[in-house]
Amino acid sequence: SVQTVINIFDPLALENLVPACVEHGVAVIGRCTLDEGGLTGFLTPDIEFDPDDYRSRYFDDIVPRPVYMEKVAALEQFVPRAASSLAALAIKFVLHDPGVTTTLVSMHERRFAEMNIAAVDEEPIPDDDFATLFTTHRFIKNLNHAKHWDLP
Repeated sequence: SVQTVINIFDPLALENLVPACVEHGVAVIGRCTLDEGGLTGFLTPDIEFDPDDYRSRYFDDIVPRPVYMEKVAALEQFVPRAASSLAALAIKFVLHDPGVTTTLVSMHERRFAEMNIAAVDEEPIPDDDFATLFTTHRFIKNLNHAKHWDLP
């Protein structure tokens, strides 16, 4: 199997990697489905992260928080039309391609686990909405110029 980043903001694997895996019978595991939780809509200007929490650097140093929040707000037009929540939209986006075998979603609370599992049973994202998400909501982050998370 192959494990790769796939999410609404970074769908690049769906263009080449996933089709190649399908062609060669290789399973695909999507990761970062919720983009460090940001695609759930939880991020606000007031949320503070522990300095040891990598999200403190991800949402502020790598990606300016106001920019990220604006990109997520643009996705709200798809709820509830295409999904019951932003998290469900993100999960359903990754699983829309039948070449994606499974997706990884971190869940620390039972209610979030239940909501994420329920998203799989929702109707698929309509193809026109998927196409819009795939083509106009990309937000590729350049992690190469970021500070190393394991260094001071």
